[in-house]
Amino acid sequence: MGADRRGFTLAEVLVVLVIVGILYTLGQPRMERWTRHARVRAAANQLACDLAYARHAAVQRGGRVELRLDPSADCPPQRGGRVAGHVYRIGPRGGETARRVDLRHGGGRLCLEMNQSAAVAFNSRGLLPGFTNRTLWVSEAGVRDSLTLSAVGRVLRRF
Repeated sequence: MGADRRGFTLAEVLVVLVIVGILYTLGQPRMERWTRHARVRAAANQLACDLAYARHAAVQRGGRVELRLDPSADCPPQRGGRVAGHVYRIGPRGGETARRVDLRHGGGRLCLEMNQSAAVAFNSRGLLPGFTNRTLWVSEAGVRDSLTLSAVGRVLRRF
């Protein structure tokens, strides 16, 4: 009668563990970059929705509504003179905050950067005062996505 063999030998288990370790080592940097890219894209989508919300709120209340960025020391601006942070507030200027958003709520080291001032303001007609386009960047560890806000309040995305 032959012996009924069940299970795996120690050598077989070790070979499988070595193969899994090699695959993990090769795939981990790519997976981290993909995760950062997904976080940046999600934050840019959140920002686009909040800009539309602020514009709508300004038209609805018939007065100025701002999306104001809180500068953060751990978000240095990528280019000189810009304002950078990871928390922003939406509400009337000098009034009560209607919404507070932290881009890092899902983890990561996300930062938001604006090209002019620390606030984007919409007037009662949903337009940007001064009729100038604004550019906003969301970034994390070398991965960047941008939004352009036109003078008439439309959000333009480049994918």
